[in-house]
Amino acid sequence: MLSLPSFLRTMTKMLKILTICLLFSAASDAKNNTLVTLTPHITELVYTAGAGEHLLAVSAYSDHPEAAKSLPQIGDAFTINQELLLSLNPDVVLYWANNTSQQHLDKIQQLGIQTLPITTDHLADIPKAITQIAALNDSTPASETHSFAERIEQLRAEATPQSAFIQVSERPIYTVNGNNIMSEAMAVCGLTNVFNDLPVSSGTVSMEAVVAKDPDVIIRFSPISDNSPLKQWPNLKAIKNNQVIVVNPDHFTRPTLRLLQAIEHICQATKKPAQ
Repeated sequence: MLSLPSFLRTMTKMLKILTICLLFSAASDAKNNTLVTLTPHITELVYTAGAGEHLLAVSAYSDHPEAAKSLPQIGDAFTINQELLLSLNPDVVLYWANNTSQQHLDKIQQLGIQTLPITTDHLADIPKAITQIAALNDSTPASETHSFAERIEQLRAEATPQSAFIQVSERPIYTVNGNNIMSEAMAVCGLTNVFNDLPVSSGTVSMEAVVAKDPDVIIRFSPISDNSPLKQWPNLKAIKNNQVIVVNPDHFTRPTLRLLQAIEHICQATKKPAQ
């Protein structure tokens, strides 16, 4: 028999699920839900879902597509403009599941505004998220949504196993572990993250640790500069073999369809010639 605290927690979870179900039920009837987004990549997903015309406001740094730049910004990861949100009174606020402050969500819900989680932790989540958003207003997603998974599998079939290091920043040297979607993205090209087992999702590592791993490939967001610590290690396999790959950070870090562009670039750059 459940204790009272356990019973209350169970009921709370059931009410949340019921609220989301009711939201989708209402959406299927109205098909005219106004939206606000709390992260730049969800803004992009809304446009990809064909629902950009229903956006009232977006998060800071929502810079793609161009139309998103003209919309009011509701806030960022640290603050939300509650007065603006209340004045806009959207039907639904879309937020990044498992990556949005509960304090933010509580404030929004206290205003009587519905919130809806969008999950984008893995590559397979991206077309699902687009379809989920499209269902809110019965909009038509971009055609690339349906070919995304197929193209990923094509690239995976052509991959050659190699090791790789994702360098997010220079000083300090910042990277991600195997749970990050960037690791999953490069794995499509056969690349295994040398810091797969980093105890945190993202964090700093020493240059000595990078040298000890001696990756076949280094993925960066800009070319190696003269003052880069990597300049001191010309014998690293990735540097010696000219396998330092520069990717567009907006493509590689945001879980949207544009991530495929980064993956294709990495796969092409690391593709081994046929024997």
